[in-house]
Amino acid sequence: MLSERFSCILDSKDLGSRSSMEQQAQGLSHRLVPIVQLSTQLGGTREEVQMEIITRRFKHCDLVAATGRVDAYTSPQLEDVLAAITRAGRFRIVFDMSGVKYISSIGLRALINAHKTCKRYRRGRIVLASPQPYVQQTLDLAGFYTFLDVYDTVVEAMGNV
Repeated sequence: MLSERFSCILDSKDLGSRSSMEQQAQGLSHRLVPIVQLSTQLGGTREEVQMEIITRRFKHCDLVAATGRVDAYTSPQLEDVLAAITRAGRFRIVFDMSGVKYISSIGLRALINAHKTCKRYRRGRIVLASPQPYVQQTLDLAGFYTFLDVYDTVVEAMGNV
């Protein structure tokens, strides 16, 4: 089992670092991409915005686990990780959402694009596992339950991908 760890780069000048992520997704290297934190001033307090993506390659599927927020700042990294997996010829993906606290419409678009890529030519699919209640509500309002399979646990999702 190969295991890779991706950390989001939230500095706009670093958003194009696809080559190192592609190498990691293909199992060519195993290193931590440095985390750059984006601080915003909100009502006198500072909030750190960060998302971490961990991938694990299994025999029949890839597990992608994200923690934090999937929003306009972090969704490009999620898109890059999912695209690197599909470019490596792996089309069965389980997305563990147990650590995702918030997902925006841009994050939903990243999931839709990955789903389309995986379903093309009936090669595979992406399934979601363990969404938190707020994320479940967002997925329900966006209509994701009609075309994506969502499971309560990662084990259940991996058994059905």
